Amino acid sequence: MTASLSIVAWLVLAVPYGVGQGEFPCVKHHGRLSSQNGITLRIWLIGTTRSVGVDGPLPKAVADLADPYLMLTGTDHSYIFGDFTICPTEPDRPGHLRWVRVTAAEKLVVQNLQGLRPAFRVLSTWPPSAAPAPPARKQ
Repeated sequence: MTASLSIVAWLVLAVPYGVGQGEFPCVKHHGRLSSQNGITLRIWLIGTTRSVGVDGPLPKAVADLADPYLMLTGTDHSYIFGDFTICPTEPDRPGHLRWVRVTAAEKLVVQNLQGLRPAFRVLSTWPPSAAPAPPARKQ
């Protein structure tokens, strides 16, 4: 009986997102989202040497940008900078990549990797006061 209980407990803990929901606090961090071979999506936490692996669905603001700007083979392959709210799904282990869920993203800026286009803000993710003002009209 105790062996079957321990197996059930192990299975419950092995379910994705079972660990980390509520145990590890979500934090907002400025980072650079990128795509590459291997770990598909990764966020470099700017100001540190750490990066985290992105697991699970992306928030709508980022998911809308994923197809044109995170495709490895496209000419628009880009970095996406912004303030990401990340929720760890596992404990932090020094020297290992930590997996997180991204629950929100704001102040997004897209920068083309090949320098073909200038970087631009995704205005729908910026507060109205931070959006650039339209040029004044002369009368």
